[in-house]
Amino acid sequence: MVSAKNHGVKISSGDIICFLEDDETLDIDYLKNINKVFTENQFIMGCSGVVSNVRRNIIYVYAFKFFHQGLFLDNRVDAVKYLDKGLDILIQSNHISGGLSSYRKEVFQYIKHTTKSKQKVHLELNNGDPLLIDFKRGNGKVFYFSSILDLEWNDMPLRGLLVPLMYKLLVLGGTDEVNSMPVKLGRVKWIALDDNEVKSEWEVESPSGIKNLIVPDFNKESLKIKNTNELGVYNVYKNKILYTSFTTELNSNEIISSQITQNEIDILFPELEYKWINPSDDFINVFNEIRHGKALWKFFLILAIILVLLETWVGRPIVNNIKS
Repeated sequence: MVSAKNHGVKISSGDIICFLEDDETLDIDYLKNINKVFTENQFIMGCSGVVSNVRRNIIYVYAFKFFHQGLFLDNRVDAVKYLDKGLDILIQSNHISGGLSSYRKEVFQYIKHTTKSKQKVHLELNNGDPLLIDFKRGNGKVFYFSSILDLEWNDMPLRGLLVPLMYKLLVLGGTDEVNSMPVKLGRVKWIALDDNEVKSEWEVESPSGIKNLIVPDFNKESLKIKNTNELGVYNVYKNKILYTSFTTELNSNEIISSQITQNEIDILFPELEYKWINPSDDFINVFNEIRHGKALWKFFLILAIILVLLETWVGRPIVNNIKS
């Protein structure tokens, strides 16, 4: 269907393109009203009609509005309300009904963008043309799109992937986040440099205050910091001036956390004798109770009570042996 529409746009001769479906019966003034919309509103690039022979009760309307909030907001259902009242009102919406849609022909025109040698392409269209490009300007970078993007679209699969990706590209390209990102303890840390920075004097200061000179990797135009065995903040200096900083962090398996529960220990080691101490318990008091034998005294106290009761029962008077 897409290729058929593209072919129809290519061979068309008018300024307005209407896409209609074969099961529709148009109102006698439909095309006249569509043309009136574009003629009287030069800023409008697309619009659509409304299916008028479907009766929507109040339950449908409220259910539709309930499920179409926020990112899914759809104002087209309000058009029926105005239509029923005989009002001729344009309603702004991020959605256009495909089978009743109309556009200005210029919407389908494509301007090919040719990049220059100093422009870096981050995203490309499926035909190989650039979409997201950046170039240096002064001490920063300029990012721009070769095609207009409306971030209020409702194409969820594309939006959920492309928008965070664009945001991350802008952050990584326009800030020092690449160099300041944390590294696992003991792993190699790479610091990216510009062309003219490779010949500078570089130092790295460990969290304990120890400074070491570093020789840049001229092939990769970066610094390779091997000694990251201290936990904390490392400072990197360029010609004695702070250039960037990064932190070291523990491996996920080294971070102190709740690794196992008491029920899991009981299942794994049913015959193990142990004392479970909860993090909320007073560790010193619990430890002293165990160390000083308080638990053992409880055992002997219970045993003594049992023996007293047993001795009382055994030494009870027997009625048959009592002399009258």
